[in-house]
Amino acid sequence: EELIEGRISLYDESGRPCVLVDGFRAVSMSNVRRAGSSGGTRDLVYNVDWERTAPTVAPSAQPPLALAHLGKVAGAALEEVISLRGRSHLEAVMHAEDALAAAQIAAGLREIGVDGTFSADSLGIAPIMRTVFTRLMDKLAKRGLLTASNGSWTVTREFSTAAESAPSVLKDFLTSYPGHLPEALLCTSTCGEFGPIVRGEKDAVQVLFGGTNADLLDHFYGDGLFSSHWMVSIGTAVREAARSLPEGRGLRILEVGAGTGGLAAQVLPLLDRGLHSYTFTDVSAGFFSAANQKLAAFTEVEYKVFDLEKSPLDQDFEAGSYDFIIGTNVLHAVADVRATLKSLHELLVPGGTLMFMDVATPQLWTESVFGLTQGWWHLTDKDLRPEQPLMQRAQWEAALKEVGFAETLSLPGFQGPEGEGQIGILGRKGGEVVVETAVAEIPVETSWVIFADESGL
Repeated sequence: EELIEGRISLYDESGRPCVLVDGFRAVSMSNVRRAGSSGGTRDLVYNVDWERTAPTVAPSAQPPLALAHLGKVAGAALEEVISLRGRSHLEAVMHAEDALAAAQIAAGLREIGVDGTFSADSLGIAPIMRTVFTRLMDKLAKRGLLTASNGSWTVTREFSTAAESAPSVLKDFLTSYPGHLPEALLCTSTCGEFGPIVRGEKDAVQVLFGGTNADLLDHFYGDGLFSSHWMVSIGTAVREAARSLPEGRGLRILEVGAGTGGLAAQVLPLLDRGLHSYTFTDVSAGFFSAANQKLAAFTEVEYKVFDLEKSPLDQDFEAGSYDFIIGTNVLHAVADVRATLKSLHELLVPGGTLMFMDVATPQLWTESVFGLTQGWWHLTDKDLRPEQPLMQRAQWEAALKEVGFAETLSLPGFQGPEGEGQIGILGRKGGEVVVETAVAEIPVETSWVIFADESGL
């Protein structure tokens, strides 16, 4: 006698069970003709009787996986990767990047005729670029390349040495740190156009995304040695949260500022296929084509435009619709951090988690590359970020609590010349979490449904 036993479960789009057939059995029966075959009478007789029963799945309060546990798991994954690459080595790279940036900026200034004393006015610096220009000149002064006096600067002997040695500094950097080619070439690209950019004659965004630089950025954000370990950390935390859910319940994930898909490519392979939903968003749909090619194997990904400066409810998003929101190197770029964090808080379910990586301190390399883009300086929350867009861990945690997050924690970054580099931030939305309890056992019925096949039953 051939016997098949099993359980059939059907779930709706949100991952909640809606149909359950428990104790299902199918038995092969021999010597019975199929319905419609010769024999003059129906050989198959069956009856389906659906009975309404009390729900076997009842909502109940269940606390989410502790934020401290997620932080511990994420931190362990982070340290595992860092230990392989070498913390001291990576921190040495940060110092070398700033030295490279200083030499490249000095060479850029030399190209526009700087020799002696100069000011923003004497060089014709565009008004919109004067903030970053002043910051960069003051950083060069701290390194001894310039002396500052009442809004003007004077070159030193070290300035001339740095400008003349820029090609050899680049060569030495690539020889010592070959895995950091994108950082080196991005810096030489923007600093190679330093004069036209700070005078407003060229847009740094076009320089950064033009030609082969677009591929360099893709590598920097996706596989770069300063970014990929954070993506592993975030992916590990998401996987841990997914594993804690009841059987059959999918995790609803939103990625903001997803760009070319570097983070998604790290997170999605860690999750059960077809169970979780993943909403991939960016301010521009221009990234979606490349991301779709990279993530073609993951059909659960939905692509949507999401401007973090605007209300998500006005952009076809629903409040309380995501369990996990993730992102890398994006939240510092908004004009009003509190407004954006409040919007993300609104999109989370009670007990939902926000986890992101960002840069804490404006290293010289950072401001010589991304700081030359005009969008870097469009912040409006001057009470929170009076001088530049980046925030320390304590500032992020305070801002999260200010907009309503019940719990926060942070993961430390490397120590560079100016302070911490990239850091990790987690926030937990408060409120009671409604999930499904385990399905109650249903007594096995003795009724049968009989199926016919080509050769009989």
